[in-house]
Amino acid sequence: MGKTPIKKLILISDINGLENSKWMNLYEEILSKEFEISTYCSLKLSEINGDQTKEEIHTQFVNGGIERASQNLVKLESESESVTIVAFSIGGAIAWKSALKGMKLDYLYAVSSTRLRKEVDKPKGELKLIYGENDLHKPEDKWYQQMEIIPRTLPDVGHDFYDKTDFIKQFASQIIWASGIIH
Repeated sequence: MGKTPIKKLILISDINGLENSKWMNLYEEILSKEFEISTYCSLKLSEINGDQTKEEIHTQFVNGGIERASQNLVKLESESESVTIVAFSIGGAIAWKSALKGMKLDYLYAVSSTRLRKEVDKPKGELKLIYGENDLHKPEDKWYQQMEIIPRTLPDVGHDFYDKTDFIKQFASQIIWASGIIH
């Protein structure tokens, strides 16, 4: 039996971008053994200068940055066939909008992507949404029901659990397993 062909996986950073998210290196390290990885900085995709306060950056994302980033991602990945995307916080909103613009998804893993609560259209593909139980801005149950999505809620954590080493290792293993990569 031959090895499963390498699948494409896209990682999209949170609002902090790549420079301030060294934890993303561990995701890349683990997942690059099984996937062809493309990593994107949410700040660069959205053409937002990261040398501002978090509040200023957030405002720019909400006021056109997410839209710009999703358009840029679709252009950058226009040659890709179906992909798996793992996106964190604002990156999940970028991925979601990219899929609505025609990007073909196998899976979208949106982790702590609280802006999704504002979405009314659902992209095609397998959607896996993961939130901390104590994240004050996660979507309400009514939104999940309308979208016909069952979220995974992690107990006793807030918004930023995705940068912890134990979670990264476990989650990356689950992504590999769910993609059907067996040795």
